[in-house]
Amino acid sequence: MSVESIGGGLNSRYKTIIKKFLQSEKHFRAFMAAYHKEAHLWDHKQFPHKLNNEDSLIYLQNMTKEIKCLLDVELDTNLIAHIIETIRTEYKSKMTLFKTPEQEAAAVANKSVPDWYFGALAFLKPHLQHSIQLNCDTQRKHLSREQILQIISIYKQFPQLWNTSLVEYVCLNKRQEAYAKMSQIIHSKMGLKIRENTLQQYLKGMHDHFTKEKIIIHNSTGKKETPNLLYYEHLKFLNGHVEPFFCSFCGVKKKSPL
Repeated sequence: MSVESIGGGLNSRYKTIIKKFLQSEKHFRAFMAAYHKEAHLWDHKQFPHKLNNEDSLIYLQNMTKEIKCLLDVELDTNLIAHIIETIRTEYKSKMTLFKTPEQEAAAVANKSVPDWYFGALAFLKPHLQHSIQLNCDTQRKHLSREQILQIISIYKQFPQLWNTSLVEYVCLNKRQEAYAKMSQIIHSKMGLKIRENTLQQYLKGMHDHFTKEKIIIHNSTGKKETPNLLYYEHLKFLNGHVEPFFCSFCGVKKKSPL
């Protein structure tokens, strides 16, 4: 069986292909075995990557080879990424419904789920319990809120990476040294392995997230209700250094403080 890559969102045809594939216990178990081998795609202790980046593509390609070996089925990396997301979403939903081993056993007994389902996904449970889904797609989905706040706290200690007023901010060597040092601290304090280029991309995503929350705060000025934002207060040290910048006289929005 060969499934071609389909661009764009998850359309009805794609959903049908995924549903049919996962209905087979043999297919489901083989897929989970291949997924289990690529811990970077699910282990919250490994620094998470978005499924479309360069590193994750390698792990997804490894899965295509493993599935081909186990099932003689050819799945492209795009489809595998969607199957992973489908499985994770459904499992998180079932974890909410069936919170105890007794409830899981009852679900199996009344045939709400197949008897092999919870066993096949057991390795994911502790990692999904630590995960948090953020509203901003530039954030990494598999980090807990506590982990994100810890990274923000560490980031604040490296003003040469965010303080646009410093000479070090425009010095490439100083910035590279800071990325390397920050990566080491994250590894030693949090147990997360992260390369410097990946850290740089993640911090850019953090800036993008702050930009969105900054705009929400600005647009809510004068309103009775204060918006409930995830990280604005923790990232306020970026306020004078990350766009947009609002004129205190006329309120016009600019990309540069100058």
